[in-house]
Amino acid sequence: MKITNILAIMIFFFTLTANAQDYKSAFGFTSKISDNWLIVTRETLSKNIDIFNFGTKEIKKMDDSLKSQIKKMALSGKMELLYYKKSDIDFYDNINLFVEQQKISNLKKRTTELCTIFPQQIKQVYNRNDYTKMHYCKFENIYGVNAISYSFDGALYGTRSYGYYFNTKDSTITLTITCKNNKCDEVKKDADLIFKNLVLN
Repeated sequence: MKITNILAIMIFFFTLTANAQDYKSAFGFTSKISDNWLIVTRETLSKNIDIFNFGTKEIKKMDDSLKSQIKKMALSGKMELLYYKKSDIDFYDNINLFVEQQKISNLKKRTTELCTIFPQQIKQVYNRNDYTKMHYCKFENIYGVNAISYSFDGALYGTRSYGYYFNTKDSTITLTITCKNNKCDEVKKDADLIFKNLVLN
């Protein structure tokens, strides 16, 4: 292999590493994600309760009551959230994670059952009578992680959500990416690094 090709590969991987940050979840896994994301967890808030002040100017402008709600959820340890620093000013592309009350022991076997009830559950949660659009729901292997993945129109018009059920040693995790339609390709590609770098504890 030519020296120039080797150098190009080294630079490529160095860039990926340099732009990545560790994501240590309290839900039983560790991973990496690009530094385009602001990680809001109990751990990051315990180190810096004013973590939002270190986001971009758009995140700094987030409504104070919304910041307070997010901090409360994260400090409770029931939810972890990541915010995309390159979001448009009118919507914060985000990832949220929480632990299901009961572990789903066989995701592949339960796929048909869960995919059947998801649309009605989402409609009830969002309280939208006009809600019907489920884009897909399936079992798949994502970078070695078995998951039920599904996509649906977001709670806000002009947004879309991508959900995943996957198992750690002790729990089933729900991970949901929500993004503006015009930014979803960009956001989802970046967010997929969580699965690519995921290590179960």
